[in-house]
Amino acid sequence: MKTPAVWFPHTIMGISTSDIREDITGGKFGPYAGEFYVGDQGQSKIMRMSLEKVQGVWQGACYPFLSGFDSGIIRLAWGEDGVLFSGETARGWGSVGGKDFALERVTWKGRAPFDVQEITAQPDGFVLKFTEPVDPVTAADPASYGVSGFIYKHHRMYGSSIINRLGCPVLKVVVAPDGRSVRLGSACLREGYIHEIKVRGVRSAAAKAPVLHDTAYYTLNRFPDGDRILPAVNVAELCVAPVPAAANAVTAKHPTVIPKEWIDNNEDVTLVVGTVPGLKYDTTLLKAKAGARVRVVFKNNDDMLHNFVLVKPGRGNVVGQAAMELGLDGLAHNYVPDSPDVLYHTALLQPGATEAIFFVAPTEPGDYEFLCTFPGHFQLMRGILRVEAK
Repeated sequence: MKTPAVWFPHTIMGISTSDIREDITGGKFGPYAGEFYVGDQGQSKIMRMSLEKVQGVWQGACYPFLSGFDSGIIRLAWGEDGVLFSGETARGWGSVGGKDFALERVTWKGRAPFDVQEITAQPDGFVLKFTEPVDPVTAADPASYGVSGFIYKHHRMYGSSIINRLGCPVLKVVVAPDGRSVRLGSACLREGYIHEIKVRGVRSAAAKAPVLHDTAYYTLNRFPDGDRILPAVNVAELCVAPVPAAANAVTAKHPTVIPKEWIDNNEDVTLVVGTVPGLKYDTTLLKAKAGARVRVVFKNNDDMLHNFVLVKPGRGNVVGQAAMELGLDGLAHNYVPDSPDVLYHTALLQPGATEAIFFVAPTEPGDYEFLCTFPGHFQLMRGILRVEAK
């Protein structure tokens, strides 16, 4: 297997990467000349990528760039004067954008956002170059950053959970005199691993504004030679997993055990929900009486991970977006956010798996949404539980 130069974490950065274009505009498209733009069909967005060769091996980072396109991006092409055209289609699979097809163009308005421009590797960390000078106080604070490393399992099944995740504490920060770059000294970095780099506490020098995109992912295939800012000591005790293993315990919102009071009378209604290819449930309308005892049997017949999450009326988009923002922590929570809008949910099921949950239907009649909150799925994979008056 050939080692990837840059991993695009699945569902976090994209779910179906497509065309790639090098920025050859010489600055007409913004401050990212020489980097690359990568489209994504499922999430209807464009991401950035930077590359460097270390010890004869290519590696680099990927960054969010621009989202909100009308359909799934398939082709990217440069037009005149640094205009980037995007050819789009749902291709039968659907996309976050919602339209079956679209042709759009992206032009630079001439003002660069405050953002991470490029990340490069160091023997004991990373250098982050910014599009404008950073505030020296927030940029020098190790608490402004977060770094962790992870990788995926290689197996015959579609996709993989994140495995071997460890925190990589930022122990030292050096801000360049011109404020345009910051060097991080971090423990527990590993070759062959993807490293999530967060800069949520950093502010710009001029406007004290936060970074536009505060998370990037660097694939560290090789450590470069050079000077260190951290001593080469054993800091294994600092290398700890920042989140617990995925927990599928029975809870009030994950009620997989039949209530004792139901043993004699059983449920009032059993609702069976399956999946079909194309990010869809096999039914989009379920019905139950207000206050009824309900058993939902969720069967994942698809070849990818899915869950079933029941939410309050009109709150599907809010819950789905919150699930996407869980990032690497999502798997430890079945990609179900801790939200009062979430009523009940299943675990995140592997292909071919089935799970039942038991609950009492809301007493207030109305249309309660159900959706799959695996990142990138909720815009398409959803339906309604119609709670009817008794």
